[in-house]
Amino acid sequence: MPQNRDGSDHYVALVLAARARIALEREEYGKAVRLILASFKRREAAVNARNGLNISPADTAKMLLARLADEQLDGLHAELQEAMDALDPELLELPAFERGGQPSQRRGLRRRGR
Repeated sequence: MPQNRDGSDHYVALVLAARARIALEREEYGKAVRLILASFKRREAAVNARNGLNISPADTAKMLLARLADEQLDGLHAELQEAMDALDPELLELPAFERGGQPSQRRGLRRRGR
């Protein structure tokens, strides 16, 4: 159904990224790159969405990019870097809860009933 397409694409993109993560762990780098690029293509807006393990496609892509550099797989590295450079930079930012910030002003407050 057309009205469900966006939601379906979102979850398919997350599945593709999860499969890329598995390929990365198995050191199947070419497969990992193909899967993460397919995830980006399926739904770019899902790049910073977190799955049930709190891992986003962007997290997987960054880890894969680092591994490709370590393994000196320059062709795959360049292909993935080009795809990441084409994404909206905001999609690659850390989520707000990981960016740090001001310490809580509630420090030192006692809990009720104590």
